[in-house]
Amino acid sequence: MAERNDDQVLIDFWDKALALSEEDRQACQEEKADWRELAPSEKLFRAAESLGQKKKVLDYGCGNGWAGIIAAKSGCPDVTAVDVSAGPVEAARFFAGLFGAGDRMQVRCEAPDWLKRVPDGTYDGLICSNVLDVVPPETAEAILRETARAVTADADVIISLNYYLSPEKAAARGLELKDGCKLYVDGVLRLVSRSDEEWAENFSPYFTVERLEYFAWPGEETETRRLFCLRKKADLRCLTLREAPELMRPAAEWFHSKWGVPEEAYRECMEAYLGGETEYGWYLCLAGDQIVGGMGVIENDFHDRKDLAPNVCAVYTEEAYRGRGIAGRLLNMVVDDMRGKGISPLYLVTDHTGFYERYGWEFLCMVQGDGEPDMTRMYIHR
Repeated sequence: MAERNDDQVLIDFWDKALALSEEDRQACQEEKADWRELAPSEKLFRAAESLGQKKKVLDYGCGNGWAGIIAAKSGCPDVTAVDVSAGPVEAARFFAGLFGAGDRMQVRCEAPDWLKRVPDGTYDGLICSNVLDVVPPETAEAILRETARAVTADADVIISLNYYLSPEKAAARGLELKDGCKLYVDGVLRLVSRSDEEWAENFSPYFTVERLEYFAWPGEETETRRLFCLRKKADLRCLTLREAPELMRPAAEWFHSKWGVPEEAYRECMEAYLGGETEYGWYLCLAGDQIVGGMGVIENDFHDRKDLAPNVCAVYTEEAYRGRGIAGRLLNMVVDDMRGKGISPLYLVTDHTGFYERYGWEFLCMVQGDGEPDMTRMYIHR
């Protein structure tokens, strides 16, 4: 089957597969089930339940709406559940009403390009369960790109995926994976099988993986299905203070709040740099207009080896932005900027081991910090 038809074939397949008959509806009404039992695993329930703390949640590719219902019943006042097939949407509307979530939950059947029309930063929570690995790769890429745009910087993003089926395991089970990853059943794309590492790489242009858990569906003995908890990558911009001199006061306040050094001391150094009295610079990382990382260069960072100068100082990244390479980018920026001005080597003092080595720094010696009882480590970048 030509790949260009996969999306429409899938829409038609799920339209029928998840449609509820009148007999199904009657049986559900008589059963009087509990909404807490909707999720196919306890871990999936906890993930959807956590979205109850959010203000506006998107359940994309909602199927019968179980995740959106759990989020709404757990406290979220505004849940939008969207699917591109009519059958699942009708089922989700039925279940939302059955479980008393209809007043908090919009259920919509939308065209595949609907996400493109969602305004930036609309949702602070997103769940997309068993969607990305049952659609063509280019469709999955488009969903990731548009959901990253549609969620806020602090959004909780939850993606659940099927198990990884390697080509070797597929062959052992008598299955063929087209292009090494696509499993078709009766002409319908049912799985795009990628490893954890491959999915993490697919997420990486838009999201950081904060946590990966494994779960099983009822009847499965081994937890092999994947539950990714993601965080949106901010549009980060690294610059020198000379590129944004209007940030001097906010930057001085920010460094003071992190290190306790008087704000006036930071302003004095920054004014000297901006006025051309020194080339010892100040470097910032911005997420939007928010300072999320920074460092500077001064003559001596409060230690007894005055001959080891200048020093990189005040290295800090906001906790929510750690693990995104900000400190490394800024360190490399400082080294390149100083070297371009003929200032090399550089030194810094730290208690960390194993971090600065990643960026070409070497341990040099121990030094005595001013007023400190213990010696601290001195590094050099040659």
